[in-house]
Amino acid sequence: MFETWGSYIALAIILVFACFWAFRPRPDFKAPETKAFDKQIFKHFIKRESLFVNKSEHVLYAILSAKLTPRYHVFSKVRLEDIIGVNRAGLSPKSVWSLRGRVKSRHVDFLITTPSGEPLMIIELDGSSHNSKAAQRPDDLKNGLADAVGLSLKRVRVGEDFHKFVTKIKADLSAY
Repeated sequence: MFETWGSYIALAIILVFACFWAFRPRPDFKAPETKAFDKQIFKHFIKRESLFVNKSEHVLYAILSAKLTPRYHVFSKVRLEDIIGVNRAGLSPKSVWSLRGRVKSRHVDFLITTPSGEPLMIIELDGSSHNSKAAQRPDDLKNGLADAVGLSLKRVRVGEDFHKFVTKIKADLSAY
C-alpha cells in the first residue's frame, strides 16, 4: 500500500512542478530601446558628399529622372524595410524582429513609384562587386523578397547602355 501512496505522492509532486514550470511568469518581448546618449557623439558624424556612391549611380539616376518623370517618381538609396514589411499575422514579436533584421539595414539603389508613392519597381545597379559569392546572397535575398511581394526588380550592369535600359523600363512600367 505504501508503494501506491508513494507513487501518488511522487506523481503529485511532478504535476505541481510541471504546472509551476508551464505557468511561470515570462517577460514579454520588448523591442530594444534607444539608449540615452551624450550630445558629444554628434561631433563624430559628417554629412556625406553625395547620395550616390559612384558616377554610374549618378548617371543612371539622371537618365531615370529625365525619362520617367513626371508620371513616375524616382528615389535613390531607399531602405528595403520602407518598401517591404513583415506580415505580423501569427508571428511572435521575437519572430517579427528577426524577420525585420533581414531588411532593416539594407537598401535598394533606386525605387520607381507612382506619384502617390505606390512602389512599382526596384532597380539595382550591379558593378564588379556583385561578381563575388558574398554579394550573391544579398542579391538573392532582394530578388526573393521582391518576387514574394509581387514587386518588379530589374538589374542593370555597370557599363550597359543606360538609355536602352531605361527605355525598356519605361515600356515595362506602362503596364501600371
